[in-house]
Amino acid sequence: APVQPIAPEAALPAASMRSVPPPVSAEPVAVAAQPEAIVPATQPAMLAQARDNRPDDLKIIRGIGPKLEQVLHGMGVFHFDQIAAWKAAELAWVDEHLEGFRGRASRDAWVPQARVLAKGGSEAEAFAAADAMKGQ
Repeated sequence: APVQPIAPEAALPAASMRSVPPPVSAEPVAVAAQPEAIVPATQPAMLAQARDNRPDDLKIIRGIGPKLEQVLHGMGVFHFDQIAAWKAAELAWVDEHLEGFRGRASRDAWVPQARVLAKGGSEAEAFAAADAMKGQ
């Protein structure tokens, strides 16, 4: 049997008969950066007061000045080993709760600095650890 030609409009569904979209521009388009993975925040262990009533000098950590040290004491953070023990979720919690200084603990890499200082390392060694963490 001979093959009968089909009319072009009958061969295509109605959806494909729509107009063709304009060509995509060759110009670069700004794309929003992908957000970093969100870490659920967990409050770290806090103290009611400094052990033996002798807090560490948290101002040795780059990014902590007298005012921020007071804020940390008010939160229950008095010692390098407390900061050194923070995991990602605890660091996120601290960053969220530093009134007037949000995000500072991460930006200034407090945890690697505190790890060095808690082991008796020098301020220069602490700064080097922070710089290494931040890729400087």
